[in-house]
Amino acid sequence: MAYDRVTKQLVMFGGFNGSSRLGDTWTWDGSTGNWTYQDTATRPPGVTGPMLFTDPLNGHVDMFGGFDGRLYQNTTWQWTGTDWVDVHPPESATARAAAIAELDRATHTVVMFSGLANLNAYDTWTWDGRTWTRQAPQQQPPARFFSSSAYEPALRSVLIFGGGSGYGDLHDTWIWTGTDWERIHPGPPPTQRESQGMAFDQATHRIVLFGGQVGRSVVNDTWTL
Repeated sequence: MAYDRVTKQLVMFGGFNGSSRLGDTWTWDGSTGNWTYQDTATRPPGVTGPMLFTDPLNGHVDMFGGFDGRLYQNTTWQWTGTDWVDVHPPESATARAAAIAELDRATHTVVMFSGLANLNAYDTWTWDGRTWTRQAPQQQPPARFFSSSAYEPALRSVLIFGGGSGYGDLHDTWIWTGTDWERIHPGPPPTQRESQGMAFDQATHRIVLFGGQVGRSVVNDTWTL
């Protein structure tokens, strides 16, 4: 799910309903408090774990990757406000799902990190609205999937928290400086978890984190930073 600055709506695509992967598109209008199903002419394949993010050039929502039940995807799509367009950038990030992908307002690029894949997805990519570029940071967070991210204006950085590692859930906090990853320690963190929701609240100027999965249990606690 990501915010479309042009239509001033949130856009949601795909997911899993317990038996099948979904390929439907929904929008949320905060001014009316309504979800609307979008019956689009073009429909990307149904996937779980796609990365949706605000396009740094035109403000629409872009989508990358996901898992269709057989293969991880490396396609880039753009939401026009009424339909999806398959984008064919000159360079593409490698196929994956469940990565973090967040608009870095300081560099006007989207940063994407790690995720799940058939091939190693332990890398960092940026998207400038035209092409994907693999980055070469001096250090990276441990590999993870179903992590959470938000842009932190005070730090002028994308911040990530937690996620699954395959060896247990994480509860570390990192920021992307635009060229490198840096671990920060902002006080006692939330407990280890994955699949939590996280976003920046412009009214309170704080990052809000909610819920997630801890082992085989789901939680409904709320944290702010």
